Amino acid sequence: MRGTPTLTCTIMKSGDTAVPAEPKHFDIGIVGGGPAALSAGVWSARNGRTVVLVDRGHPRNCESRRVNGYIGLPGVLPAELRARGRAECAEYGVHSMEHDVYRGRTSGNGALLRHLSGGATVGVLRLLIAIGVRDVWPDVPGLKHVYGANAHPCPDCDGYEALDKKLLLSAMADVRSAWR
Repeated sequence: MRGTPTLTCTIMKSGDTAVPAEPKHFDIGIVGGGPAALSAGVWSARNGRTVVLVDRGHPRNCESRRVNGYIGLPGVLPAELRARGRAECAEYGVHSMEHDVYRGRTSGNGALLRHLSGGATVGVLRLLIAIGVRDVWPDVPGLKHVYGANAHPCPDCDGYEALDKKLLLSAMADVRSAWR
């Protein structure tokens, strides 16, 4: 890979894996912290790449009772799935940072620079965006109390359990094409 980007961090939150103070070359930067981002971090590091994973720390499924569909982990708690993924990333040397990403651009040497919350800047040669989606719930009284128990944002995680049950679908856009 070409170029030699540098890493400069002015603020890191507790719990981040240590990032060297001297300039560090990262082959791959991953924005996101869900299963896709964590899997990409593991596989990239296993393939000999240096990896930095930047996540804001507010996962979509944080209030869900459980998530499904992960081999060997039926009904796993979202926080447990995330903790396992982060631990496995750390085993392979993936550097984790908890920040918001504000901007990305290409520098003169071909490196992508990401500007983060707290003034941090990370240089990487390749950038993977794995941020998923953010749910926007309607303003319905009492909905917050059943979120993750009887109201579910994810048909992949909870659809099987809803088979043969009456459902109410709420959408802010035309989702009919997604169900064909």
